[in-house]
Amino acid sequence: MKKNYYKIIGLIIALTCITSVNAKTLVKLKINHKMGDMAYAKNTQSTNNLGQNYDINRLEYYVSNIIVGHDGGALDTIKNKILLINPSGSFETYTLDSLNFTTIEFIQFSIGVDPIYNHSNPTGYAPGHPLAPKSPTMHWGWTAGYRFVAIEGKSGTSMTNP
Repeated sequence: MKKNYYKIIGLIIALTCITSVNAKTLVKLKINHKMGDMAYAKNTQSTNNLGQNYDINRLEYYVSNIIVGHDGGALDTIKNKILLINPSGSFETYTLDSLNFTTIEFIQFSIGVDPIYNHSNPTGYAPGHPLAPKSPTMHWGWTAGYRFVAIEGKSGTSMTNP
């Protein structure tokens, strides 16, 4: 009886070790949006490097082709993940995927929409999907492509120039 007891305990310990080795951890990307040295904030007047005043009231952009580098050279591509970044403040956090890793060394991504998705029909996506129709729009003509980045605001001494 004792032999079977030790075998069962050994099996439980082995399964626990295998489970913990293969446990995935949720990876999140935290973006710190800045306007020069200041934290980004919509509708906040700032000055560019030419001394001209400006105020951004819309900032949106797509992130795709996400690759996570970890553990001394391992790479994981986050497949079919597109983020529509629309910061409401300086720090924004975005969930990427669950991965096996010890130490993340970098996260690489492209600004814009992957060519596979760029000319897709936005009405084919569920309303909460980043590529679904938006208001204001992130989609435009010329064989139905997406706007990769939208920055809108006012500038000038009286802040009336669009």
